[in-house]
Formats: sequence, C-alpha cells, structure tokens
Amino acid sequence: MEIGSRDTGGSDALLGEVFAGCYRVRRKLGRGGMGEVYLAEKTTAEGRLVALKLLHRELLADLKMMARFQREARAAARIVHDNVTALIDFGHSELGVPYLAMEYVEGETLSQVIEREGGPLPERRALRVLAQIAAGLAAAHDVGVVHRDLKPSNVMLCAGGDDVVKILDFGLAKILPEASMMLSTVGSVLGTPGYMSPEQLVGDALDARSDLYSFGLLALYLLTARAPYEGASLERVARQLETAPASLQWLPEGTDAVLRGLVEDCLQRSPADRPNDAHAVVSRLRALGAA
Repeated sequence: MEIGSRDTGGSDALLGEVFAGCYRVRRKLGRGGMGEVYLAEKTTAEGRLVALKLLHRELLADLKMMARFQREARAAARIVHDNVTALIDFGHSELGVPYLAMEYVEGETLSQVIEREGGPLPERRALRVLAQIAAGLAAAHDVGVVHRDLKPSNVMLCAGGDDVVKILDFGLAKILPEASMMLSTVGSVLGTPGYMSPEQLVGDALDARSDLYSFGLLALYLLTARAPYEGASLERVARQLETAPASLQWLPEGTDAVLRGLVEDCLQRSPADRPNDAHAVVSRLRALGAA
C-alpha cells in the first residue's frame, strides 16, 4: 500500500468521522491486500497528519495473531531514522478494527518515478537514492527489524525535488505472516515474489541479509528500469531463479565497476556470500561518492 501517492477519491462512510477517538479521516489514499489507507488528522492540539492503515479484522482473528501484531508493531515503532516512515501509533478501534498510524509522506514511489521518467535513473542520482535506502535498512536492522517486502512501490521520494527517501511499511510482512501466506494463494502477496530473496521464496528463516538481496534487485531496477520478475508467482520466480537469474548484463555500459560489484554481491544466492550488513553497503556506496 502506497502512502502519500495518488488520492483514489470516491465516497466512503469514514470520511469526516473520528476513528479510534483521535483520528479525523480526511480522504482515502489507497487500498491494499491488508486493508485500506486514509489520510487522517490527529484531533490533538498538534493536528498531525498521518497515513491511517485500517487492517482487515480477519487477519488478526485469534489471540496468537493479535499478540504478534502488538509485539511486531512495537518493534517497528523503535525504528527512528530520517529515511524510514515512522510508526506513530497502533491499536484497535472501539469496534475492534486494527490500525496503524504512520508518518504521512507526500511524494512518488520509485515505481512511479521510473514510469514518469520513462527509463532508468542516472547513475549518480541512483547512488544518492540507494545510499539512503541502505541507511534506512541499517537503522531498522540495528533494532532487529527486517523489512521482508522491499520493492519500488515501498520506497518513496518525498515531494520537493531533493530525492529524500522514505522506506514504507517496515515490518508489516512480519506483523501478519499468516495473512501473507493466505493472500499469496490468491495472487496478492505481502512479500512480493519478484523481490524476494531465494531463502524467502522457499520459506527458510530470514535475517537482515534477505533485505540486502531485495536491495540488489531494487538497485538493478533503478539502474535499468527493468524488474526481472515483476508480476510473477512464487513458483515462476523460483524457476526463473534457477534458469535465468537477474543478470548484471542488463546494467548500462559504463556502469561503475565498484557499483556493479556491490550489486553482484547483494544478489548472491547464499546469504553468507552477501555483504555482512547494510552498514557495509552504506560504506561502499559512500566510497563511490554517494551523499
């Protein structure tokens, strides 16, 4: 679900209402597999705007799932970094609807930027964006949170033209893993197959290095405007990974050799062969001149 992108408009019974006692709903921002997203304003004196995510109640249908929602949301709320959208509040409404109140960000997702540009980002610009993504990942990994669904539509460039990055939806695929499994059977997965690591595709235990594989695919996308497995099912991506994995041959001629090497390292099939952590990725990008 994209925060702060296009307004979908349309009528909705919640518009103008106060949700959970403190969020006045202003308009709908979008809809995703987990529920709907609204722009809302806190009714407190600060009047802060938030992206209010209302989750389907059936996704938290038992006490075990509810406890995990609380635990993982608390973990995600510990991430404090300029390149990560903040989780401000979470809980349940008077009617039992689970919600997450996220920092509201105006701008475009990377998928929207590439579509508008009609091609890949210039290398220097891509480096600036990638360095910020890696820094946000490092901050989250430092507090034990793995994204699990890093992809172009979950990274925004803030409005204003300075290419300030915000990573969206940290930890949501972990908050609702059973929901992810359920939704994958109808073709709407929370962990997107085209950006999953090999270990995620087969259901193995994940650590921060899984995000680094997704980061490598994201880097390839920014530099080539090509998504190797976009729209593919879990089974199809797994087959393609065996027969035709994402290729560095797609990178433009003249791509910096060090950058090419970093992308190649992130895309190693074995987590042990990838960079040790996101901090190492940040260091390598800064050595290339990324701000």
